[in-house]
Amino acid sequence: MNQAAIPSLRTHFDASLAAQSSVLAVSVLGLSAGLPALAAIAHSGQSGYSCSPHWVKHWAENVNSNVVIVTASRGGELVLALALEVINKSGLKIAQFVGGSHANANFPALKEPLSQQEAQYFLAELKSGLSGKTCAVDAIMLERQLETFGGIANPLLAGGSSMSPNVSLHLDVNQSFDAVLEVRSAKRKRKRFRSQQRKFEAAGGFNIVNPVPKEASSCALDQYFAMKAQQLSGKGVANVFGKAKEQMFFKALFSDNSLHNDHHFILSSLEVSGKTRAIYGSSFHGLRQMVHFTAFADDELTSASPGDFLNFALVEAACKAPTETYDLGVGDENYKRSWCDVETWHRDTVIAISLRGKLAKLQFDVARSGKRWIKNNERLWAFAKRIRKLKASQTTEAKTVNSTDDGSEL
Repeated sequence: MNQAAIPSLRTHFDASLAAQSSVLAVSVLGLSAGLPALAAIAHSGQSGYSCSPHWVKHWAENVNSNVVIVTASRGGELVLALALEVINKSGLKIAQFVGGSHANANFPALKEPLSQQEAQYFLAELKSGLSGKTCAVDAIMLERQLETFGGIANPLLAGGSSMSPNVSLHLDVNQSFDAVLEVRSAKRKRKRFRSQQRKFEAAGGFNIVNPVPKEASSCALDQYFAMKAQQLSGKGVANVFGKAKEQMFFKALFSDNSLHNDHHFILSSLEVSGKTRAIYGSSFHGLRQMVHFTAFADDELTSASPGDFLNFALVEAACKAPTETYDLGVGDENYKRSWCDVETWHRDTVIAISLRGKLAKLQFDVARSGKRWIKNNERLWAFAKRIRKLKASQTTEAKTVNSTDDGSEL
């Protein structure tokens, strides 16, 4: 999409709905026109990180510039902004949250709550605005959304939604660290932490860097990308951090030194004997810390669980900070369960526009239901992971045979 072609696309809908909506004015803007509006609302209200202005700006600059920002005003005052990227997927044009699979816990930038009628009107205008000749998307797929944020209901769910297949896990850190540990096998966790300390000290000493200085973030992320690729290579899991453009995005995002009063992105690392052994990437918004990604080095100290050690230290730091929620994000893993006692199930909203979009929605609904069914069945999910790992090992073996037989060593 040519951003210059859509400085401001005004949408129109049924007059009776407009009356019910307290006369919401909805506009579909290009990136340059919409970013100031997004920043204005994100700085004064609630928003998911995928609608934070610097997330959107850096993604557009490094990955996909085909971004639109949909705004809603009431009485001339901006109350909502929603950033979406338009992608081509399997021959379809899809509008989704900026960042694709990297975007979780999604929520629009919202200054004030919308009534049910206003929310329904906004969704109708959103569909109308993105179905025009300039955008002409086949479907709007809004995945992994929060139902509420800061006590405000998500207006993007007003048209109906379904549960996402993956659970998100977090814990309350608005208490002392001793209180957090008290109900989480405190004696065992502290004993394990001291044992890890001794191992790291014997290996040459350790240092927890929290946060990693902005000027060192690019180098730290290179280490993270290498660790993550190594971790995922044998699991049959696609490496969503493997694309060069997306790596550049994260480097720009975490090295951004400008002052923000919405979402802040930081890296934390564990160094042992001068080498980085574990890295966590987090964002802060209000009283919430969200961990976006983690990785650890596969080396002689892997058995000492450096990632677990770093997580222990970060939970302790969160308890001492003005933080209420420590969110370990989407995915049901044992290390998360050992800390987290609060489950959050995200919601998906799919709005079909074209006939092809309706078929895609049907396929999406079937696939999502299947994934949820498998992942909620412990035996089936364990079997699925074994099959995935087996396929990955077979692929690796095939690559090894091909590289051995291609004559490159002759």
